[in-house]
Amino acid sequence: MPRKFVVHLILIAALAAMAVSAFAQNVDLNAYLLNREIKVFFLSDFNFTGRASSGGDIFAIDIINRSTNPQTVRVALQVSWDGFDDGPIAEGITEPIVLQPLETIHITNQNLFSASGRFSMQDYSIDAVAENLKDTILRTGKLPAGIYSFDLQLLPETGNPKYQRIDISISNPTTLYLQSPGGPAEMAVQNIFSPFPMFRWISDMDRFRLIVAELLPGSGQRADPQEVIENRVILTKELLVDPTLSKAEPGAETIPSHSYAYPGAGGWALQPGKFYYWQLIGLVRSAGQQVELPSEIWSFRLANMGEGSTSSQLMHLLSLLPLGDLDLFGPGGVLAEYEPTGTFLVNGQPMSFEEIVQILNGMNSGVNKVIGVTCE
Repeated sequence: MPRKFVVHLILIAALAAMAVSAFAQNVDLNAYLLNREIKVFFLSDFNFTGRASSGGDIFAIDIINRSTNPQTVRVALQVSWDGFDDGPIAEGITEPIVLQPLETIHITNQNLFSASGRFSMQDYSIDAVAENLKDTILRTGKLPAGIYSFDLQLLPETGNPKYQRIDISISNPTTLYLQSPGGPAEMAVQNIFSPFPMFRWISDMDRFRLIVAELLPGSGQRADPQEVIENRVILTKELLVDPTLSKAEPGAETIPSHSYAYPGAGGWALQPGKFYYWQLIGLVRSAGQQVELPSEIWSFRLANMGEGSTSSQLMHLLSLLPLGDLDLFGPGGVLAEYEPTGTFLVNGQPMSFEEIVQILNGMNSGVNKVIGVTCE
């Protein structure tokens, strides 16, 4: 009799194990990012303040019931930041979710972070240990840069949980400094000598909107730069910086570096003697709408033909060459004490100043490849 009793218990344990195994095979969890280009997280993206919904799509999960029987599960979430070692910055769990036979449920972070709804987390809050971080977030409206992890667990009524993690790197780019042509609009306007200037800037962003505007005659040199850049736009260009030139976006031009030559087509030709203003808008992806970070506004004047000296024109050309910090005409330079003749030769053939500028702009934009630079 005792031996039969033992066998009976073993059979029950085996049946229970089979039930757990059946659940593990019948309900699947699939988690994935919806936007891999996010660079900024805002406070509203995580609903830390109890707002009605989060800012935008970050990730999604699919819960798949492969069984012909209903299944009941809950979803638990922990949000962590690699700059905070004391545990998750937020966590929560949903109420039980009933999946009908063969049903697939699609849930996004907006469903989980919303204040109400079928899949919203009923017990969601920022952890007490993260209160200092919360204060920082409330002051700036943004989460600090770093790697954020979303740890998701599918918790069945019976059986083992299923687990997946999603990581996303947030950089919070903010750097955007203009370099050329010209200078800050509130300062004295600088002359340039090419109708195809090379726009250069420094930034930790990779998406931009370039705006070039013309100062209307009679406006005076003290016109409000913001009004000029808004009221007389002659060129607007979306730019995507990718050194490999392998990325592409609709409506954007891919460039290899943070420099762009004024196009010979697709914009108004710059006119000698006129004043121009330009600005870059850094475009940063967030979970919600795209964030726009404007640079300061710069200005320049296109000099009239023959207005600039040969030396000034030559210095402009040298500024377009990929020479780094090389000072050709300074003390000890290979061209020290030489005077320019005003004649430009390419492979022995004379070329105009404008033609030389286009060639040099092509070097900077990657259209023309520089094999080497020598002085003779």
